[in-house]
Amino acid sequence: MKTKILKSVSIALFMSASLFSCSSDSIVNDENTSDPKLLKPAPPGLANFYYRQNSVSTYSISTDAFANSSDAVIYAMDGSLNVIKIPLSSIAVGSYYIGTANNFYYNTPTDTWYGKDGYVQITYNTSNLISGIFKVSGVGIFGITSINGYFDLIPIVP
Repeated sequence: MKTKILKSVSIALFMSASLFSCSSDSIVNDENTSDPKLLKPAPPGLANFYYRQNSVSTYSISTDAFANSSDAVIYAMDGSLNVIKIPLSSIAVGSYYIGTANNFYYNTPTDTWYGKDGYVQITYNTSNLISGIFKVSGVGIFGITSINGYFDLIPIVP
């Protein structure tokens, strides 16, 4: 009986250690963010739209993100009233290059940043969820030259 309890406890400790050993893994591999296989899903219960300016090490998190299927637009908002709006020619799986048919806007309470070059890659799309990555360079707000990030399983609304 004592041996059975010790085995159960040792198995539980081993499983706990293996679960926590992966917690420091990065969510996106910065060396090649265009490869969708390098993306990890967002941790449960956390926001699922992450972006950063000028490739700084810390991501900003959107607390409210969704895709509108009728207009093919992805929106992300955070508590500081910053809004990312990404109008695309479609929200189907594929790569969308920022330019005439596809745009990227980052609106702050005081100014707007305009994406001029880059891409949005949609890696997953079901009837109600969408995932992808983006990397865009642009102009409009002093000091911001690029914005990149990813979104994972954000809801699609009609």
